[in-house]
Amino acid sequence: MGDKTQLATVALAAEYKSIIAVWFGTTTGMLIADAIGIGVGIVLGKKIPERLIKWVAALIFLFFGLSGLYELLPSGYLYPIFILSGLMLLGFLIYEVGWGKQKESPVPYCGTDEEAKSQSSVPDFSSTVHMGNEQMRK
Repeated sequence: MGDKTQLATVALAAEYKSIIAVWFGTTTGMLIADAIGIGVGIVLGKKIPERLIKWVAALIFLFFGLSGLYELLPSGYLYPIFILSGLMLLGFLIYEVGWGKQKESPVPYCGTDEEAKSQSSVPDFSSTVHMGNEQMRK
């Protein structure tokens, strides 16, 4: 099943009996509407942080999902304890995804091995002399 644009195109083509003209008109209209949307998206994308856009989109999806669940679930499942448990689980998941343990990405280093060893915070034990059993006894 198509979306509303496809259904409107089929209805117009059937009413005016001119498939090519209707196809050309609807395609041109969609290109113009998409170009406006892309232009606005590019301009706003430069002014609004990407993280904010993601969070707003996530909250909108969450709102519609929860409102759909509220309409479809029987009233027996809408006890306060179930709602509170669901909100707590949702809050935990949002915390873990958004503010949980931040992984440090390794920074690539372009240089010689000696420069990398001198700048490393990890001690290099490869050149140390290991004590034998006789030295450990003393």
